[in-house]
Amino acid sequence: MTTEKRNDEIDLIELFLKIYVFFKKHFWFLFICAFIGAGIGYSTKFFTKKHYESTMIMNSNTIPENFLIEYINNLNSIIKDKNYMYLSKKMMLDSNLLLSINEIKAESAYDEKEKKNLGYVTVSVKVANNQVLEQLSKGMLNYIADETYVKNETEIFIEQNTALIEKIDEEIKKLEILQTSLSKPVQNSGDVNIYNDQKSFQDELLSLLKEKQSREKLLKFTVPFRIIQDFTIYQKPVRKTVTYTLSGGFLFGFIALFYLIFKNLNKQVKDLE
Repeated sequence: MTTEKRNDEIDLIELFLKIYVFFKKHFWFLFICAFIGAGIGYSTKFFTKKHYESTMIMNSNTIPENFLIEYINNLNSIIKDKNYMYLSKKMMLDSNLLLSINEIKAESAYDEKEKKNLGYVTVSVKVANNQVLEQLSKGMLNYIADETYVKNETEIFIEQNTALIEKIDEEIKKLEILQTSLSKPVQNSGDVNIYNDQKSFQDELLSLLKEKQSREKLLKFTVPFRIIQDFTIYQKPVRKTVTYTLSGGFLFGFIALFYLIFKNLNKQVKDLE
């Protein structure tokens, strides 16, 4: 048992020694290959077009989240189709600005840790000209608001909330009348019950007033989407120089390593023959 353990330890040491000798023998070859790969990766910054990346956060009270995402992603399809004249008309933006948009992507914000939807949408863009970011959110709003479904949903949303506010006003008036009738001083054994009724009315009134304020707020922001955080206009373009440099270095290094391994295996096979 002890002898087998010692043999295993010797074999492991021999393996590490062989690996060490292999890398020591071919160190400069691997280093030069990795260096060339890193140089090629770094040089891509001179050939790739500069672009800016930014993200907007939004939500909607009038249309479902999946519809909102679909509308925005459809914008990306129109851009890929290079139909800038149509898009310019729908978004009410200069077609020259739209030419600088490379990509628009919308998705639901999701908390991976809590495993739940956060209730808002993130819109990521890549543009060649950062000036388009100043007007892009407004253009997206124009595009979505012009859709027939969105127009209908907005009208229904306004009608429903207006009717609810009127109903709440009626309930508030009824409660105020009841509260006034109970506020008259009565000196009898039922004073405690009257006090409790008044307190209950006050709580219900407060609840209705909060509901009314909430509905009025929704009506004030009756738009296809509400911007939580607009696009940030960055002044420096995105350059993945470090990423490309490291990727090029590792790629060429691995190719050189596999070449040497294949070469050594081929040599051993020939020796056995």
